[in-house]
Amino acid sequence: MKTILVPTDFSDAANKASLFALKLAKKNQAKVLLLHSYNLPIIDVQSGVLSANMLYSSVDLDEFELFKENNKKLSELAYSKGLEDVKISHKIVLGELNVSINQCVKEELVDFIVMSTSGDHDWFSRVMGTNTDSVILTGNVPTLVLPDGCNTEDWETIGFTTRFKETDKEAFVNTIDLANKLGCTIKCLHVVNSANKVSDEIINSWKENFESDKVHFVFDTSENVMDGIENFIDNHQIHLLGMVTYKRDFFTELFTKRLTQKMTHRVHIPILVHHA
Repeated sequence: MKTILVPTDFSDAANKASLFALKLAKKNQAKVLLLHSYNLPIIDVQSGVLSANMLYSSVDLDEFELFKENNKKLSELAYSKGLEDVKISHKIVLGELNVSINQCVKEELVDFIVMSTSGDHDWFSRVMGTNTDSVILTGNVPTLVLPDGCNTEDWETIGFTTRFKETDKEAFVNTIDLANKLGCTIKCLHVVNSANKVSDEIINSWKENFESDKVHFVFDTSENVMDGIENFIDNHQIHLLGMVTYKRDFFTELFTKRLTQKMTHRVHIPILVHHA
């Protein structure tokens, strides 16, 4: 982990994500890159080119001033947490969020992303829309999603969900490394149901491979995978959940209303998304 990207919209949730990224960067001797992207308003050409140019210039200036003000605020927060020595760089670009993130990942050699969520109409919701080039789903950089109001302090246990696929191992190793850096224990969940049948040979192989990492394996027999994950989070006091995402609907369901429930249930802990 060398460069951590944090998309920011200047909200308190985004600043919280930035502070966590600084904390993570300090433990990994990495740097943090703050990214803000914005769009220009649509102007009726009949209003005149001069008026449009003046408005666009005003928008650019306003965005830049907000960016400067927030950076000052974040610097003060970082100092209060003893994180002022972590290297921070800034980037403000004109364009769509997911396009800007993907471009920044390539240009700046980003290898980790920290994103915040703050409601149904925030940046994350826009990224998780129908765009086929969604960062969360098509990128190849691990992404830590921090739901609004989640705890980012005093973590004790990090969880990981797996189907015991070979492609899950690299993500699991990275999750274990994060747990070690943060001083957390690691637990690994497998939901045993008719759709996830795995041989004892494969399971025992995983246990042997990760024996030295003191991984505690948990098996849940819920027929619905979401129910199994919720049981795992609640019963094992999981503070962060690592997972490999294979399809959009499953990951989106973690953060949205369950159709079979009358009350809204949202995952309230950070999710570390690895890409298959």
